[in-house]
Amino acid sequence: MAERERDATVTDRLLIVDDQPQFGDIIAKVGRSVGFDVKATERANEFRRLLDSFQPTVVTIDLVMPETDGIALLRELAAHRCKASILVTSGLDVRTLSWAETLGRELGLKLAGVIPKPVRVAERRTLLEGLKSPQSSTTGTAN
Repeated sequence: MAERERDATVTDRLLIVDDQPQFGDIIAKVGRSVGFDVKATERANEFRRLLDSFQPTVVTIDLVMPETDGIALLRELAAHRCKASILVTSGLDVRTLSWAETLGRELGLKLAGVIPKPVRVAERRTLLEGLKSPQSSTTGTAN
């Protein structure tokens, strides 16, 4: 019950980790355009730091990165009992993306979807809009 009360004050926060800055920038712009507070990084260590300090409601993880991979990050998120909705992105084949999705769910994560790269902006916008908190979608409604 207290958790639900706390949720009423939560703003939508999107945390992006992708080693391709141009892709992370696109996701960040789309996220901001639909009302998210956004933080993006190319480094796994910075992602870990931001995860604690920023407390995202949505996380976007690239599966292939130089320092670590997205699978290791999914396992870390599960170990920390992350409650954020998670989107996995990659240029890898559909079978690998499907496997990552299955693994994320088996780990108990709130996996919201997998998105093959390149991503169409309109599709990303629709997906992020669907992940906004319910109170965000009613904000600004006339009384």
